[in-house]
Amino acid sequence: MRSPHAKPMADTVSGVMTLGLALLAWMSHAHATILNVDLNGERGGNVGTTYTANGVLRADGSAHDDPSLGTPTGTWNGIVFSNPNSPSPSTGLLDSSGQTTGVSLSFANWTFQDNTPEVPYAYVPPNPTGNAANMPLLNDYLGNHNVSPGSLPTMTISGLAANSPYTLYVYGSNGGAGAGGTWSVNGSPTQVTTGSGSAPFASFTLGNDYTVFINVNSDAQGRLVLSGSSTDDPFVILNGFQLTPVPVPEPATWAMALAGLAAGGLMIQRRRRQRHETSL
Repeated sequence: MRSPHAKPMADTVSGVMTLGLALLAWMSHAHATILNVDLNGERGGNVGTTYTANGVLRADGSAHDDPSLGTPTGTWNGIVFSNPNSPSPSTGLLDSSGQTTGVSLSFANWTFQDNTPEVPYAYVPPNPTGNAANMPLLNDYLGNHNVSPGSLPTMTISGLAANSPYTLYVYGSNGGAGAGGTWSVNGSPTQVTTGSGSAPFASFTLGNDYTVFINVNSDAQGRLVLSGSSTDDPFVILNGFQLTPVPVPEPATWAMALAGLAAGGLMIQRRRRQRHETSL
């Protein structure tokens, strides 16, 4: 015979699990620290400066291919190199909220750069309108037009927490002309941006304009090394990237969540008991 308390107990467990999932979701969607970098970054002719626009990853941790939707991304670092054959290391980068970070970038085996707006792919006019106004990232890039296995173009992101998980959005497309790249981070399985499609574009497209590496770990020196190779086109194109740490709740946060779970369980059990007594 089934216990009369079985269903209330099951409902209690279900309620606690629901509350727990809600708490975990809340913790995971807390505003994230994001590093946004546009290589050879320009916006309406202003090169080498920070600007505000949208990538796929947004300040609240959500992701939207349509740049006109969702929470804004925040500050972008527009980096212009004086010598495309030997890009200088970049320091003093700002996060999406405009705060200085300790992150730096270094580059190897890039052979050319482009900062001419790709018309009509993602051109940003002086008074931009429409979705393209939020896509200056795709106007410009670093490139390598003769990739060889022994000299793959790389970008090293340094100054990160050691042996820690990150999510990295890589943008690699030259405006629908079929040049993108095959990418790997710290030896991870490769992912591809094809750079193909039909202009004009009004949104980002996974696998075309960008790809994303989820839970890639920095090395013991706090570095992520992105390497690129060509697909069916001799060119490798890198527009920029977005980087954010994978949220790892602090012990105090877990303690607060567990306390919330316990309180929620007691509250649900009390309500069940009151309902049972009323029915008597």
